Amino acid sequence: MHLWDVGVEDEIVGKAKSQISETLSENLDVVATAVRVYDDYLWILRAKEEVLDFINQEKNYDKELFQQEIVKYQNTILEIRENMPFEIRMNMFLIKCSDINNSLCDECEDIMQLILDKVATLVFADWATDITANVKSINDQTQHKSTNSAELVKHEKRLDEVKQTEQKRLMDTYNELIEWLVMLNKNPKYKTPEDLFKSVQYAFKHVNMINGIIDKSENKLKQERIDIENALMDQTKRFLTKIDEQKAAINQFKDRGQAKPQ
Repeated sequence: MHLWDVGVEDEIVGKAKSQISETLSENLDVVATAVRVYDDYLWILRAKEEVLDFINQEKNYDKELFQQEIVKYQNTILEIRENMPFEIRMNMFLIKCSDINNSLCDECEDIMQLILDKVATLVFADWATDITANVKSINDQTQHKSTNSAELVKHEKRLDEVKQTEQKRLMDTYNELIEWLVMLNKNPKYKTPEDLFKSVQYAFKHVNMINGIIDKSENKLKQERIDIENALMDQTKRFLTKIDEQKAAINQFKDRGQAKPQ
């Protein structure tokens, strides 16, 4: 069989080229449309940086906002798993979506882990440790003995600060810590290492020592006040006694002067 040469400008060739171009154009348009299926999830690719800014903020942390962030990414994973296709079949192309879905879900998992790790740092490394350190500091300060009235007033003022301000602040911090810990433990994605709980146990032990520290310090300061007042009274008595002795000596001197013969 012999084939005749066909010129590129032949009508049949032109029609074939036109049909091929049209088919490719149509299918590429379909591919572009298929890719836009993921437009609603493009924000995930930028989310990690935003979350890092959020969790590293230099201000009071809001537990509800942290929980909202966790729930947002949990729901996003569910949406992707339930709604996004495993593959998209077209006349000329097959787009496998499972890898894209997995990548987006993995990114959400990583972001949630960042948030949970930050919560763990706040609970175990920051707040629990600070509570223990603060109570130890208060206890050490109340051990100082007052040797004079100025030191006594200073120590009494410090104890009042502990009773009126610091005790409540430490209790509030501990209660807030427990609420964050409950939130952390409710999340199945986070497994708390057992050794980290020691810092919370120490915080619990020390925060419950505060009442005893205050009572002991009050009794110590009362006794120190009695001792200092007694010491001041003794000093006053000795001073008055010396004055009386001086007066007696002066009077005796005067009497001798008056007793001189004329």
